[in-house]
Amino acid sequence: MAWLGCLGYGTARDLKRIDREPLEAGISLIEGYAVVAAPPKTKSPHPPADSACRLPVHVAQALDTHTYFKVIVGGSFNELGRVAQLARVFAMAGAHALDVSAHPAVVQATLTALDTLPADVARPMVMASFPLDDDPHFRKIQLNRPDCIDCGACLPVCPTRVFDLDAVSGHLHVDEPLCYGCGRCLPVCPTTALDLDAFVLRDGLVQVLADDRVESVEIHSAQADCYLIERCFDDLGPLLAGKYISFCYRPAGLETTHNRAVIETLSRLIPGRFMIQVDGNPMSATSDAQSSRPAIEAALALSPLLRDYPQVDLTVSGGINAHTAHWLRQTMDSSTGKIQPIQVIQGLGMGTFARHWVWDALDASAHPDDAVEQARALLAPFCFPSRHSPC
Repeated sequence: MAWLGCLGYGTARDLKRIDREPLEAGISLIEGYAVVAAPPKTKSPHPPADSACRLPVHVAQALDTHTYFKVIVGGSFNELGRVAQLARVFAMAGAHALDVSAHPAVVQATLTALDTLPADVARPMVMASFPLDDDPHFRKIQLNRPDCIDCGACLPVCPTRVFDLDAVSGHLHVDEPLCYGCGRCLPVCPTTALDLDAFVLRDGLVQVLADDRVESVEIHSAQADCYLIERCFDDLGPLLAGKYISFCYRPAGLETTHNRAVIETLSRLIPGRFMIQVDGNPMSATSDAQSSRPAIEAALALSPLLRDYPQVDLTVSGGINAHTAHWLRQTMDSSTGKIQPIQVIQGLGMGTFARHWVWDALDASAHPDDAVEQARALLAPFCFPSRHSPC
């Protein structure tokens, strides 16, 4: 019996057919993060009761004032030079957190970039992301060379310029580290040359979680299966002690009982303050003015279930762009009446749109600081609500 998936916990297909009882003997994630036959073991403890997160003061203040801004560098984005540039630019611009892949090299590139910040710049919280199951944020494009006709249809739709046509041979080249798995290239490909495979974060996760400079972790889940959440904390609990934990999933479409069970499970497993990040659809934002509404509406729908859980911070991601600042302050209908989303949503995570916002400036300059002013213009309406959106 084996679980398949990014961390060995399971995919959507496997969850329905797992014989869970034999697995109660225990599994070892540290052994390469693949489930293998193992003798019975004592369960690892959840984070101890006195291990509540040590949330940086400026991050806590941003959450409390509903001005929290996190830049999502990308769960499967591992182009180290660009990771470092994005980390420095958005740190200088005032981002409260940087969400990066839980890959040792990516985390080290982020930390090294932050070590170069001027002394008067508040250091953003470093959040390392990993998947609980077959979450779509952890994918990489794969090229099946024999099927490729080198038409270049994928070039203009890629937000990170993964694709290039060789000037000499005319063949399509794929710069895989730049890919974060948005999938925009798949529907425009006229053949079966492109596919998305899981970006596996097995080796090195323990090293990342053991690093005290990584103040936060984000667990992504496509299924939000409470059993898998329990197993994750059984195995990683001691490594999560003292870290601010975020759980990212899509509550829209799930039954209220399911969402309530997720909240109750997380509250039981995590001592103290933690985050639920409501993911919207689309996963990857465009400049569409409506792009962030699904995430905002899903968070509004979830918020009544959090009334008895004041330790839970509620944020949104997925489809977030410059227009989101406008929608957060518009009166919308909810199950409890009309409300401004900013009253219950404490902040957001912006990925594709934030990266694309500064991409050309980073390409055009030898120094990332030349893109800082552009980044500040993007953050201003969220962190300083009186300022207008730059869109």
